[in-house]
Amino acid sequence: MLAAVGKAQRSRVSEVSDLTFGNYVYLMRPKENWAKLEWNVDHEFFIECLAEVRDIRNELMHFTPDPLSPHQLAAVEGLLEMLRTVDPRQ
Repeated sequence: MLAAVGKAQRSRVSEVSDLTFGNYVYLMRPKENWAKLEWNVDHEFFIECLAEVRDIRNELMHFTPDPLSPHQLAAVEGLLEMLRTVDPRQ
């Protein structure tokens, strides 16, 4: 898990719930981490979707007061639907 965290953040991360959204992309990128989930989703496609939603989240939270565009909203909803499909408990 700490491989997904920059050195400056490591002292603040002791469990998964301490990770930032940006850390998730780095955590899921290594194939050995991905394989542990046993999700039936293309790894590269998932990483692309996750990275796109990370960028949308960062733009929304840090840079712009504008509402989400239809494309951005579709990306967020698409990732959410994918996550619900691979883990319906969520």
